[in-house]
Amino acid sequence: MNQSRTIIIGILLSVILLIIFFITVDLTATFQTFQSIKHWYLYPAILLYLVSIMFRTIRWKILLNHLSPISHRRLYPVLIIRYMANNILPFRLGEFVGAYYLSHKENISPASGIATITLERVLDAITLLMLMGISLIILPITSLGTIMDSSNSMEWPIFVAIFAIPVCAILLLLTLVSYKPNPTMRIIKVLLSPLPQRFQTTLTEIAELFIEGLQSLRNPIFMIYLTGLSLLVWVMEATVFVTIAYALGLQEFFRDFYHLSWIMILTTCVSNIGSSLPSTPGGIGLFEIITRETLSIASFGAIDRASGTAFATIVHAVLIIPVIILGQFYLWTQNIPIKQISKWINPQPNE
Repeated sequence: MNQSRTIIIGILLSVILLIIFFITVDLTATFQTFQSIKHWYLYPAILLYLVSIMFRTIRWKILLNHLSPISHRRLYPVLIIRYMANNILPFRLGEFVGAYYLSHKENISPASGIATITLERVLDAITLLMLMGISLIILPITSLGTIMDSSNSMEWPIFVAIFAIPVCAILLLLTLVSYKPNPTMRIIKVLLSPLPQRFQTTLTEIAELFIEGLQSLRNPIFMIYLTGLSLLVWVMEATVFVTIAYALGLQEFFRDFYHLSWIMILTTCVSNIGSSLPSTPGGIGLFEIITRETLSIASFGAIDRASGTAFATIVHAVLIIPVIILGQFYLWTQNIPIKQISKWINPQPNE
């Protein structure tokens, strides 16, 4: 599948999902909810998200330290541009943009960059699953658990385990590879042996660079630190959800701030896990549907679809629009043409 077709398919998926999102709600009631928003809450929400990206920068810096020491000031724009590309390109192509931009700026191989990005995603998945499990323990009476138990005959711990087991298995495999690079390379060379020599050479080099990017897993102290940073990142993002809830007056539907906070943590986890599938640009359409339905279910239907639609739309706008604007600013100030992004998405074999 060529680059243009990939982008077109991703955009079409977003359009279809957005149509579904808006035709399944009373648009008049949704518009009235939008009109009631307290705009001054949006500024701290945006600031909170941009600060959370700084903590993501610190985490990525730790993962890259064994490859090259990079200052936070230099790495922050790389992460912003990577997220900007993910927000405007489908199928997580922004991760490749980030890896190649990192290579362009810091002379770190794209394969090693992708390895560290893979570790980031695994850490995010584990953290989200852990927070989801905790929230489902603290909020056992939510209708989310009721629906799982009654309609699917599935206890919520089993539901969490279905997602957690593959993620933990991937982390275990990556850790094993980081501790046993030589045996891993021997296995890879055996698997590649049926291929023509030129493909063997290229893929072997990529595999070696990828394994090099995993070496931070060999430091347990780093992993504890990275886990703590991941928790901080996602708690801050959940705080963005809480802030937007106050902007729309949704706190009136909850018993107290404590109950609101854990519902929003649960919504943050489910919406990010659900929309993390590599499909639409920035998860547009998928994120909105999952966020709205999760909020409605978790609140026993107290939050109607019109309020949920407004909430999901505003939250996603806060998460993607400032990053796109800031990313474009960094591209402009660093004199990086748009055609360079195209090369990072679809690099030539010799690059």
